[in-house]
Amino acid sequence: MSIYLRKNLVFIPTTIETNGASCMDIEPVSVIPVTDQGELRRAIENFPIRGNLFMEHIPRMTGILLPTIAASARVKSWSAFYRGVSAWSLYDIDGIYRLLRWRSGSGRGLNPDEDGKILFTRAMGFDAICNSVVETVQAEAAKKS
Repeated sequence: MSIYLRKNLVFIPTTIETNGASCMDIEPVSVIPVTDQGELRRAIENFPIRGNLFMEHIPRMTGILLPTIAASARVKSWSAFYRGVSAWSLYDIDGIYRLLRWRSGSGRGLNPDEDGKILFTRAMGFDAICNSVVETVQAEAAKKS
């Protein structure tokens, strides 16, 4: 699951993955005000239900998600969207969830920030994980305000 925070809006797109472990974000995209804790939590809670879609081959990324993000964020390019964005990936490996932060890279796009990775133990339960993710996103929004 990808989570983008931009100008106090949280964008949570659907994710497609392939057998080669490649992923890309597609529509539908949930767009939620960062202050709406209940709706943000529901979108994160739906992740295990909606899960990741699977495709044998992912088409080239250029222009696939951008029209959806552009319509919601009122931007004309990925570089415009990435300016001022905070991003995370929430993923599950063998029942252990990880929240990985992404940072603007020196080149184009976003790069993983291994120092910003949070590991959640199985003992936490998915409710506590959802709460932690919401708190992380809202704390980042508060820093930007």
